[in-house]
Amino acid sequence: MKKKKFTLDSVIDYDYDLIGICSHHSDYRLMWSLNSILNLGLTKEKDLFLVEGPKKVGDMEFPSYYYKDVLDYTFYRVIKNKFGAHTLISEANNIDYFLFVQNGSNKDMKINLINKLRECDAVLGVFDLDPAGFNSTQYIDLN
Repeated sequence: MKKKKFTLDSVIDYDYDLIGICSHHSDYRLMWSLNSILNLGLTKEKDLFLVEGPKKVGDMEFPSYYYKDVLDYTFYRVIKNKFGAHTLISEANNIDYFLFVQNGSNKDMKINLINKLRECDAVLGVFDLDPAGFNSTQYIDLN
């Protein structure tokens, strides 16, 4: 009798929008510009953002900035893509920073946010990214 083989496919539900940012400025200078143009209050978190990477890589840590908008329950997090010997999303190694927006599911809000980012002098490029298109995003837990 032939053995039956079952495969388990897990579907990851990404509860955030992902925006890639290219900038030649340091992180604190970029955050100052983003706070000014977007009217946010992004502040550096004391602890580095921990990502439990694949077994061969292990845990990785990255500097991050966070802001919680209590009026519309939207959470903003900017994480530097490259820190030390690690890359947060290795498939997009040309991106300097990633902006994660949680609970901002309004499509018009996202388009407005991207357009404002493009107006920022500290930003060289802005990219609307699909987190499902990158294998590395399965290791990122924003909660």
